[in-house]
Amino acid sequence: MANIDDLIKNFGIIDGDFHSLDAFDFCGVYIIYDPNEKNDVVYVGSAYVRTISQRLSQYKKTYDTGNSLMHAICKKDFNVSKVSDISNEQKQDAVEKIHKLKIKAIKHKDLEYQIIQESNPKYNTAGVQIDTTE
Repeated sequence: MANIDDLIKNFGIIDGDFHSLDAFDFCGVYIIYDPNEKNDVVYVGSAYVRTISQRLSQYKKTYDTGNSLMHAICKKDFNVSKVSDISNEQKQDAVEKIHKLKIKAIKHKDLEYQIIQESNPKYNTAGVQIDTTE
């Protein structure tokens, strides 16, 4: 697992968190990391049809539509095998965890896969997102 500082050396990066999503009003790649866990990268995603701020706003909600990060946290941290088995309490706990994470975003068209490969984030699996359709 990579440290966020290792990834930002050569990129112009926008910093923020889930309390300041207006800073991410552009399309590109976002890196979510945990400042309480040695700045470990926990999730990498992209937003090319919508802005990054629109995509990240989905992660702040406990309902299932579009919240792949919440699903991944529940599956990995709470040992839930299927999305349909996630309890409301687990969803709330996952969203509370998300609110504590930090974000760095890059205005770029196609870095997501490369960053995933280089950082091995906790909630992405082998360069692809964890299947949340189960």
